[in-house]
Amino acid sequence: MTSTLLSALTTAAVGGPAGKYIEASTEAEIIDAVRTADAAREQVLIIGGGSNLLISDDGFPGTVIRIASEGFTVNAEDSCGGVALVVQAGHNWDALVEHAVLHAWSGIEALSGIPGATGATPVQNVGPTALTSPRPSRRSAPGTGPGTRSRRSPIPS
Repeated sequence: MTSTLLSALTTAAVGGPAGKYIEASTEAEIIDAVRTADAAREQVLIIGGGSNLLISDDGFPGTVIRIASEGFTVNAEDSCGGVALVVQAGHNWDALVEHAVLHAWSGIEALSGIPGATGATPVQNVGPTALTSPRPSRRSAPGTGPGTRSRRSPIPS
């Protein structure tokens, strides 16, 4: 086990030591870390902002990879506040929202204050229903009434 306590990496501040800890700041480092752990047949835990994550006080025996990539690229911007971005998975979600507000980019301004990194926040914390236009969900919870819909992930199942 390493001396890295996973409690320092979660918003709930719980979790024991990592078996092995890697902080990956680039896409290449992330891919290399996962491939290396897979080749060694080690369990892998990938952490972004650490929200929605509870870890045992016993820790995690495998390799913990913290996604620390930051930054974004503007691919397109129009005069009406629309923008198309490519955002690194480790970039802080709220920092992205703040930047969008300061630059009058519309669409995510109401999603400020939500913890996490952009690699998971739109799927886990914000929920895809907040980022998409209303439409029927292909997945429904049993017993839901008219006009209701369940959260749904943009990641194919």
